[in-house]
Amino acid sequence: MRLDPAELARLGDKYGRLVALREERAAGLPPPPKASFVALSRAYPGALLELDTLPLDELEARAAALHAAAQGGHVEPWMRWIAMYHALLRVGLALARRHTAFDVGEARAIAAREGVEVDAELLGRLASPHGGRRVPLVLAEVARRGGVSVEEVTAVVRPTRRLATPG
Repeated sequence: MRLDPAELARLGDKYGRLVALREERAAGLPPPPKASFVALSRAYPGALLELDTLPLDELEARAAALHAAAQGGHVEPWMRWIAMYHALLRVGLALARRHTAFDVGEARAIAAREGVEVDAELLGRLASPHGGRRVPLVLAEVARRGGVSVEEVTAVVRPTRRLATPG
């Protein structure tokens, strides 16, 4: 998956939105309408987990690093992992929403729209993952493509630490 400046900026904007949501929460403001959370999670599956687990300074740092990369700065491996994670999950979720039999041509078109190269075997597993669990499959694929461990990718993409206090 190629990360162009526009995609890096969009990912930076995602983190900027998470920062704003966290700040609104800390200020005691009412949450935005549910539709805004649905839109965010559709565009970036898993983003709401980051909202609930990453410290504010980490969200801000990711936004700044992504915007710097979009302006020609260094593209870090974690940026690729996050972009790939979101793209593969969007492919899998789009395939899951289909009410027709699995069609490799249609699945390849969905993957192409997401900017990811995916072979027929992986498309089939994304469409119908073993045990219905798509996230472990996607994490393993991102790790394989990144040449790192699943644990390393998971720590960045699906953090599990819970925040002790709002903000």
